Amino acid sequence: MGKSINFLALDELNRSIERWLKEDEIFSDVTTSFLGIGGRGKIIFFSKNHEDFVVAGLDFVVRIFNYVASKKHTRFRFSRLKKDGDLVKNGEKILEISGEIRLLFALERVSLNILSRLSGIATETKKMADVCSRYGVEFCATRKTTPGLRYLEKYAVVVGGGSPHRLNLSEAILVKDNHIQAVGGIRSVLKIISENRSKFERLKKEFEIEVQSEQDLEFALQISLILKKITIMLDNIPLEILPQMIQKIRDFSGKNLVEIKIEISGGVRPNNVELYAKLKPDRISSGYITLAPSIPDISADIKKL
Repeated sequence: MGKSINFLALDELNRSIERWLKEDEIFSDVTTSFLGIGGRGKIIFFSKNHEDFVVAGLDFVVRIFNYVASKKHTRFRFSRLKKDGDLVKNGEKILEISGEIRLLFALERVSLNILSRLSGIATETKKMADVCSRYGVEFCATRKTTPGLRYLEKYAVVVGGGSPHRLNLSEAILVKDNHIQAVGGIRSVLKIISENRSKFERLKKEFEIEVQSEQDLEFALQISLILKKITIMLDNIPLEILPQMIQKIRDFSGKNLVEIKIEISGGVRPNNVELYAKLKPDRISSGYITLAPSIPDISADIKKL
């Protein structure tokens, strides 16, 4: 995959910190200034969530505080009571930071936003990834991420036990329904691949094609004969016909000695993921975990020392 998701997430954070701090005007906090609050203090991040959740983003919060410390020529002390990937119960403390109290107030919200968002993604991912793992199925994210937060959100997916899947457009060839329409249909895709096999081999990229019908599947199988190794994404296929399509792919792959991975996608949620996992595709992908995760209730208390 090239650079690790941890490296990419930290790089994204470093490129975003200035923008986030400017957005909140953290050095122009008129409330703490008006009230004359000064000196040293401690901020304690803790769970007010009724259900357990997976925490993610602690290293990023620490990085934000250290960045501000370098700008203001000060220091913070950190006490990590949890680490990324840990389960947090209601009332448990997660992280304590002591330092200039005005800066603690200034950085409270941006820290909570990052921590809550990433923990929500990690938690939802773990719920679904755990179900999939019982059936030997890989659980994946999609590119349905918040602009400017992709690698941070993909990092949270990995913390929750999922796979980041394709990180960007350069990583793999993924022929989707709009591509198929743009070239005149899946028959045209087959023709393009047949005529450009050597070009594809030079690219050395994974090839995946989206299939939305049994007719599309026939052409996708013909493509596998040319490329020898592909992934077929069964997208928004009715649950009642998925088993026969999966079996058809498995039979074809075995008979023709081609490597075909099967991915199920489209409408996968916590309440139905097991129905798909029981069919034992190679992987299941869901945009739900990064688009609409349930965000845990994480709070912060600031105390003057």
